[in-house]
Parts: sequence; structure tokens; C-alpha cells
Amino acid sequence: MKRRKETLVGETWRINTECGSFYVTFNVDNDTLFEINMQLGKCGNCQRGLLQLSSDQLSKLIQVLDTKDLKKFIQKKWVGFSCGNPFFHKGKTYNSCIDWVGVKMLEKIKEEQQHEKEQEQKKA
Repeated sequence: MKRRKETLVGETWRINTECGSFYVTFNVDNDTLFEINMQLGKCGNCQRGLLQLSSDQLSKLIQVLDTKDLKKFIQKKWVGFSCGNPFFHKGKTYNSCIDWVGVKMLEKIKEEQQHEKEQEQKKA
């Protein structure tokens, strides 16, 4: 497993959901997704704990799976996941917070692959 640097660059999103404010931070290392942190609302509850556990486990998978396997896992287990509380964000409907994270991760992986392709073309 990759070692975590002391500091990483990231972006945090706040999404209003039926369950409250959902915060997701995507941290990168050398332009590659390294870890994810998810938080729901401000008080402790089961949903918040499960999201934290999910983000910890997903961060570990990001570090050990290659991109192809990670994409397959996200598409199979996260994208489309429904909890019964769909929400709208920027004109699109998501089945759950997990669904939103899955879609966003696939977008980030696509961006990473595009960046890698551009870097390879510059070298050639």
C-alpha cells in the first residue's frame, strides 16, 4: 500500500441531500486520486459512521487496485446504489450519496487518464 504524505492536495464538495449536508473530500498525490473522506451532517449517527467506514475502505482500495479494477468495482458497487433518498445536484438526480461519490470518482479517474495521455503525448 502506498504511504501517505504528510500533506495532500484536495477538493471538498458540499452537497445538500435529503439526509442533510454531505461533505466529500477527494485528496490527490501527484495528480492521482489517493484517498476520499466523506461526512454527513454535523452530529454523530449511524449513517455518518457507515460513510466514514466506507470512505476509509474505499481509500485503501484506491491505493491497492489498478485503475481498471477500481473502475469496475466503483461501477458495480457504488454507481446506482440507492438508499431510498434520491437527491438533485447541479441538474442531475442521484440515487444516494454513494451513487454521487461513484459517479464523481469515475469522472476523476477519467480526468487522470486524460492527463496521463496528455503527458505521454508531450514526451513523444
